[in-house]
Amino acid sequence: MKIQETTRKAYESVNRGNDSLYSRVLTQLSAWPATCDEIEVELEARHQSVSSRIRKGVQDGFIKNSGEKRRTRTGRQAIVWQLTNVMHLACPHYPNCDTEGRGEL
Repeated sequence: MKIQETTRKAYESVNRGNDSLYSRVLTQLSAWPATCDEIEVELEARHQSVSSRIRKGVQDGFIKNSGEKRRTRTGRQAIVWQLTNVMHLACPHYPNCDTEGRGEL
């Protein structure tokens, strides 16, 4: 089956191998555990974008719930996220790692 060029480009734009926001979220969490809201503020990013990268980090085994909660800008309680030990072991250059374990952030 032939895939249309526009379909392929749309897929690649959404499913980039080099997701810089994902790397930035991981780097932010390497500095200290944070809520999604805190990461949004620090990285000047949208909630939908940051929360989806946190979810990906959880699925990849790099991010976990710290068991703590903090208040967001709206006053609601939010999970404090932290890196897992897997992320610490995945990259010998930690915390300056990309998601492939290279020291290239």
